[in-house]
Amino acid sequence: MEQLDLLNVGECSLTSGAAKSLLVRAPDGSAPSENVSERPLRVPALKRAREADAWSLEPHVCRHCGGGRLVSQALDAGGRRYLCTNCGAQSDAGGPAPLCFCGLRIRRHGPGGGFTDPGVRCHQNPAPSPEFPSVIVASEMPPEPPK
Repeated sequence: MEQLDLLNVGECSLTSGAAKSLLVRAPDGSAPSENVSERPLRVPALKRAREADAWSLEPHVCRHCGGGRLVSQALDAGGRRYLCTNCGAQSDAGGPAPLCFCGLRIRRHGPGGGFTDPGVRCHQNPAPSPEFPSVIVASEMPPEPPK
């Protein structure tokens, strides 16, 4: 049985054992107490929890607060829920556009009125610095050429 040391803390060590189990042992090889002993690692249960409750960090910035990163979570009915990690704004609409700068629209004044896309998009910061360390930023991007 191959064991891999995962963690050594004080008088106990945590190692991976055969058949996907975790072994908690004292340095002399005995169980450190009656309450902690060899227990099976329930990988399927962990995987389900990760898939059901996990939030994914999205490459988008919240337009409501001006800088919070968006995270998303799968919904039971399909689709995703988007949430700002800074201000808490959330949307279950199809995609991050209702919350991020990519969905920004401004009113057009004059004849015709309506709304227009100012071309602001979320993208990776090309030059993070100590003064401005944000990984994802929103700025005006050049328009895409017609196809």
